[in-house]
Amino acid sequence: MPHEPQSAAELLAASHLSTVELTALAATAWAKGPDGLEHRRQTMDFRLLERFKGDLDVKAGDPLAAEQVFAASHGDPARLDAAVTLVGSAYAERARVRGLFGQFVWARVEPEYATGEDRLYPLLIKIVAAKDATVDLRQSLIDGLCPKVTENGAANARAVDFAHVLLGLLLQPEAAPLMDISGARGDPRSGRARRDEIGPGQVSLAARERDRGLARQLVGVQAASRARRPRRTER
Repeated sequence: MPHEPQSAAELLAASHLSTVELTALAATAWAKGPDGLEHRRQTMDFRLLERFKGDLDVKAGDPLAAEQVFAASHGDPARLDAAVTLVGSAYAERARVRGLFGQFVWARVEPEYATGEDRLYPLLIKIVAAKDATVDLRQSLIDGLCPKVTENGAANARAVDFAHVLLGLLLQPEAAPLMDISGARGDPRSGRARRDEIGPGQVSLAARERDRGLARQLVGVQAASRARRPRRTER
């Protein structure tokens, strides 16, 4: 591919162009720095897939590493807009990207979630509920969302909505390995695989138990709500 620095097309103007696969992602917790902003360090490991232009010191298949330091001020409109755009991109690629990308998305979204929940939650839940989204991607976002939506208890409106979405996954054959809150744990007669036996990096037994617990809390909230309703007396 040619290098045309003056071109308005980003691919032509770029001096280097290649594709990589994200193989590992790790990040420190957010912590307030001397500048008053919250910072976190994120390390990423990649594998070079293909080089289209520009000289590199590595060849296809070789590992690469990158490190970034993020600084965020909660409530920054520009950062929230960027987080919304990133989630939109994740939705567009939901059938192809996997768990590591989901973790990357959540790492960018988390600092903006508290002030941007009304914009971010519907977009994130759209991916979680999408039948054609990869199981890994959906699980990564569930793992991130669960503690956020239940911070004020399982009876708050957002947590109840989230639990409804999780229960709705029971009706999706595509989500069978993701949501097994029916009690069928690897029973061959059930036709379901255990979530902790699907493979590394997908889902975990701990995550399943968390989802089961959230669903049970929702059932309890609904039962209590029904009990408080006045009974109608027929005449």
